[in-house]
Amino acid sequence: MDSQDTARVVVGVDNTLAGLQALRRAVAEARAREVPLHALRAWTPGQLGFYPTLADQRQAQPLDDLAGPGRLADRFRALPIDRRRRVIASLIDRAEQMTASNVRLMLIIALSYGGRAEIADAARRIALKAINGVIDPSTIDEDTVAQNLYTADIPDPDLLIRTSGEKRISNFLLWQIAYAEMVFLDTLWPDFSSEDFARAVGEFSRRDRRYGAARA
Repeated sequence: MDSQDTARVVVGVDNTLAGLQALRRAVAEARAREVPLHALRAWTPGQLGFYPTLADQRQAQPLDDLAGPGRLADRFRALPIDRRRRVIASLIDRAEQMTASNVRLMLIIALSYGGRAEIADAARRIALKAINGVIDPSTIDEDTVAQNLYTADIPDPDLLIRTSGEKRISNFLLWQIAYAEMVFLDTLWPDFSSEDFARAVGEFSRRDRRYGAARA
């Protein structure tokens, strides 16, 4: 999708607690522009391991605010879910069930997520299927891998926005952003505004997307 009104957007952020208001602004702007997919990284595995109590106690209100009838996000998903953190897992289950039938905007929180770990998990699932005779190893291709990722039922994003002046991917959606456009902003995530979102989407709309093809 190349239109600035329909592009699927992901935003790489490192701290959704300090930037909760920025999170609300970003989701509201995506909804206003009718962006069908909006993904944000909430915690890396290292961060969630270091701040488990903080995460369990303080993620509840943001999830409650963002997902549900009359809330900002029409549909809520999280990937992956660490079932050992029961408070977070129960909140996520409730938000996903509450919004499962909605279709306008899907908010995806990458919680304790790592792109390399996701690909390794996909490889493990494919290997088990091959061992059990479910698939023929000679038929494994890119589609096979994609179908075994956490995002198997979610379209790949068109645009990645990275804030805080960082010029790296930081292990975020490594497979899915293969052909995504990237916009890097100096704005710190807590200061991320609707104007920053519009600037990134405007830059995206001016890009010549070729999906790996040579320039004509």
